[in-house]
Amino acid sequence: MGSALSPYLQQHADNPVAWQEWNAATLEFAREHDRPLFVSVGYSTCHWCHVMAADTFSSTSVANYLNENFVPIKVDREERPDIDRYMMEFLVALSGQGGWPLNVFLSPDLKPIFALTYASVEPRYGMPGFVEILKKVHAHYQENRAVLQEFQLQGADFRAPSQTEVSHLVARIHDAYDTDYGGFGSGQKFPPHGRHGARRAPRPPRRRFLPLLHRHSMDNSPL
Repeated sequence: MGSALSPYLQQHADNPVAWQEWNAATLEFAREHDRPLFVSVGYSTCHWCHVMAADTFSSTSVANYLNENFVPIKVDREERPDIDRYMMEFLVALSGQGGWPLNVFLSPDLKPIFALTYASVEPRYGMPGFVEILKKVHAHYQENRAVLQEFQLQGADFRAPSQTEVSHLVARIHDAYDTDYGGFGSGQKFPPHGRHGARRAPRPPRRRFLPLLHRHSMDNSPL
């Protein structure tokens, strides 16, 4: 997290939780080791995100269980609004309400398992402690992994692009660059600036107030 571009992700660099960024390598690691994902979405000015970071994610017991049984991923919603939208829609469908921090458990093939917002280390607000929640989610996944269903959301595709797709996109951008005149594409980049090319703004109508004022003054008539 210390090398992440997002200031929000950098703020979690000192957590004992082994946070990873959302990318192709992380998702591949989860599939290879058959570990469910724990994805925590937040943003820099989120109060309860900072509370959970200082409380729950700083707990050694939480970190140990997360690191051993899940692949913990931190996401900045301002950096990845597509992931945030998908996770939030699932949370709202599951519980009827949403919020941040947005914590979602996913199978290695990205099927959602469970979601919640803030949770403390210790039992609080009628909820069990976070380690107990982790254990229950992990047991549920082990027992029901074969019947997990995808959560469909129109327009959602937050899978990490493959290296082939990235290379293809870079090549297309490179080919579209205009090396002679700058910019992209071969079309005209700027509006014409010659004397005949530019259109003059219409002249405002001539005001008749001052001549009328002068005539009234000469006639000694009241204005």
